[in-house]
Amino acid sequence: MKLKYIIPLFFTAQVHAQMVSASFFPDMKSINPATLNQRSHGQVSFLKGKDSIDKLQVGDSAYNEKTTWEIEVDTNSFFYGGKAGKGKSWFNPEIQYLKNSGFRKSQYTANSVEPTTTQNDIDFTHMEVGLGIGKYFGISYARQEYNLNYSFKFTIGSNNFEERKNQDIEGSIIRVGGALPLKFLKIAAFYEQASLSEEVDEFVLMTGINRYSASRKASMIGAGIGFESKKFHMEAGYEMILSSDDLNGSPTRLSGTIEYQIWKIALGYTGRIYQDGFQSNETLVYNEMVYPEQVNESRLENVFNFAYGASGGILIGGSFSTSKVTAKEKNPYYNASVPPQDTEVESTAYTLKIGYVW
Repeated sequence: MKLKYIIPLFFTAQVHAQMVSASFFPDMKSINPATLNQRSHGQVSFLKGKDSIDKLQVGDSAYNEKTTWEIEVDTNSFFYGGKAGKGKSWFNPEIQYLKNSGFRKSQYTANSVEPTTTQNDIDFTHMEVGLGIGKYFGISYARQEYNLNYSFKFTIGSNNFEERKNQDIEGSIIRVGGALPLKFLKIAAFYEQASLSEEVDEFVLMTGINRYSASRKASMIGAGIGFESKKFHMEAGYEMILSSDDLNGSPTRLSGTIEYQIWKIALGYTGRIYQDGFQSNETLVYNEMVYPEQVNESRLENVFNFAYGASGGILIGGSFSTSKVTAKEKNPYYNASVPPQDTEVESTAYTLKIGYVW
């Protein structure tokens, strides 16, 4: 397997959003750690989420040939974000622990051929600590562990297929950032350095046993501009991969966020456009399971957030996200010489959360 540049956190709808100013959602992790010391409220919360992804690749329509993928990932997460603001400490911490578990099931069907199904299981852990430093700076460090196990054996026509694989990936991400207020506007920027190591033990019928290890590094920058008031936040951001061991060019992501708070209710929307194969260095599960090959087609992701109790006391909320794209992808049931085919990918995710805000 060819590794991509380090692959995100959040696999679920509760994702990183803020780059310029602290969110009205106290548990909303920031892309830029410089926003940590801008939080007007602290929070401790527990989150539970699920991602569902359906993929479809149609082959020869005359033979009703198609391949489908069903991917489901469950998420459990704990989050703590300290309260900053006037009269508070010069440092403000943020802690997150996230656990993903799930499966990916694929099925090949065609006329006069018995349906062929394979399934593999995954486990993923993400641990992160961030620290807001003074009014304008922040730093964060994250560790990730990913494990994939699968095996299959089947025959299509006269072709035999058999494979067993165990894949372990460990990664780390360091991010530093700054934010500077300019009257009603605020500008911000961050730099990220990520690295990972991979160990693979696999058996493939055609080539036999194969054991190998690999290491990768990647770096990224981001910048944004925004407006904030007591009841309204709006910002736009731009991120670009500076370097990666496996990618050519400079993949980018554009994002826009709007948030509004009235009384104890907070509402928010974030839209992201992924271009030229951009993959965040924190969604290791998503990139490995859903987009194992570089997707050069542009993809729009929509994220909606809701919370009751955002201004204090018991908080109940949730997030929902959707994304859809048609991209070129290799088919594991075809001969390796067959070029990538059009594959429809549709993703939905939700997160439910309960916490306490002070």
